[in-house]
Amino acid sequence: MKTEAPSIEKLDLKRRKCTLSDDMIRLMLRQLTHEMYNHNLYRSFANFYGVRGFQVLEQYYIDRAEEEKLHHDWVYGYLNECDAEFIYPEIPAISEKFEDMITPFQLTVDKEIQTTMEINEMVDLACDTSDWATFNWLNGHDKEKGMLVNEQVDFCLAM
Repeated sequence: MKTEAPSIEKLDLKRRKCTLSDDMIRLMLRQLTHEMYNHNLYRSFANFYGVRGFQVLEQYYIDRAEEEKLHHDWVYGYLNECDAEFIYPEIPAISEKFEDMITPFQLTVDKEIQTTMEINEMVDLACDTSDWATFNWLNGHDKEKGMLVNEQVDFCLAM
């Protein structure tokens, strides 16, 4: 038996509406900002070490910066997939000062702790609001679409 595809008039247009709460969108936009800020900070560290002839540390921070860009892209992609409409957040200029060889590492640890806390806040909100789609996305294992929580766990286990 052949069934006819629903006409545009019969489509459930509610399905095109964003499924994310305003609070979750706010947290994800904050995460976009945070990830790009970290990207720029780590690129600054790469430059700091590179001009001093420390190519291994320069490459380390280039790689870290690319990870932050990937995290940004995961969040951006999820927002788009959920039909969240937003104005792209402002990325502040780098405000940290580093003039010695150790400070970039201390700042990196601080930024990674902050990142984990912010991701946990999104997980908590997803649980509190029964947003299981976002909860599952945050806890995903997909290197293309996102695995923010699991990457934090994998990073800690590698230490």
